[in-house]
Amino acid sequence: MNKITEKTPRTTFNVQGVLLEVPEPFKSGDIYLDNEASVQNQTYRENVRNNKAAEIAAVIEASGYTKEEKEAGKALPDGVLAECQAIIDAAVETYVFGERTGGGRTADPVRSRALVHAKKLVGDKWKEMGRKTKDYTSKDLSTAAAKVLADNPALMDFARDQIKAEQANFGKIKLA
Repeated sequence: MNKITEKTPRTTFNVQGVLLEVPEPFKSGDIYLDNEASVQNQTYRENVRNNKAAEIAAVIEASGYTKEEKEAGKALPDGVLAECQAIIDAAVETYVFGERTGGGRTADPVRSRALVHAKKLVGDKWKEMGRKTKDYTSKDLSTAAAKVLADNPALMDFARDQIKAEQANFGKIKLA
């Protein structure tokens, strides 16, 4: 792992309602030690499993294989294992490590806020150019906003400052 210094990039995340910063020491081109590679591989496996668990469960359920058969150690019906493996094989062919394919949500409140601002900037710019919302998808907007955010790190600072100000003000609210 790279040595963590004051120049190491950092991100903000929420722990028990408190915004904290954590270094992000891994970058493209790094060479990992065995234990670091093991952790990356474990995360990869977990992500693939989590992304396909419901689909695999549906295939097994549709086969008629019961919980009792599983507990008794009975093999899956013919073809079910191969079908499940095909689902995993297809998933790993298109999987991009770290890419979110769900609703585009992020657990980092600062990044979430910055993306809201970036989407507003992009939407306003597109509107100024005569583009209508029916002309693009939410994925188009999210992709463009992510690029704006990557090209303008000041948006992260702006969002971080907003959240810190909100947290300071929350402490001033008195409930009866």
